[in-house]
Amino acid sequence: MTEFQPNQVARQIITRLEQNRFTVKVPDAPHRAVWELVLDKPGARWFGVLYVSERKGRALRVSITWHPEDRPHQTRKAEGAHAIRALINQVTPNGWEITNA
Repeated sequence: MTEFQPNQVARQIITRLEQNRFTVKVPDAPHRAVWELVLDKPGARWFGVLYVSERKGRALRVSITWHPEDRPHQTRKAEGAHAIRALINQVTPNGWEITNA
């Protein structure tokens, strides 16, 4: 049985998610070559998945969805550690932070 072993950068991303009050659930086993960590924010309408490689423990990509009442859900995705961190920074209690690029 394979044990979940994220690298330092992936561990920092997981810590950042937990600081933002996300619950990060690690599955019992990887799916093919990837760990699919389920993200949930208790009491809020946020959920998602963080994908971490089984072999090297790298954070590969993330998909986070905000599901507001009476409106369509809004999903954002990012690939790579830098983009994942930037996406996490856009999560607010009232939805996605709007930034002008």
